[in-house]
Amino acid sequence: MYIDKKLLMEAKKIVFVKRNRSIAHLQRKLGIGYNRAAVIMEMIARGHRQHVHLFLQKRKRVRSA
Repeated sequence: MYIDKKLLMEAKKIVFVKRNRSIAHLQRKLGIGYNRAAVIMEMIARGHRQHVHLFLQKRKRVRSA
């Protein structure tokens, strides 16, 4: 799953500044689905640079012939 830096920074702002740590609130504010919001919350909760780096990489797209 690809999470861009802008989305991650916006999520951090919502979580830390507004102090609302629910996945549902993150979904509503960012207009994203549950799975993506859950991954972002997990990344924020862990606070690991390595974990964030894995999700910031773009996936390779395989084209079908």
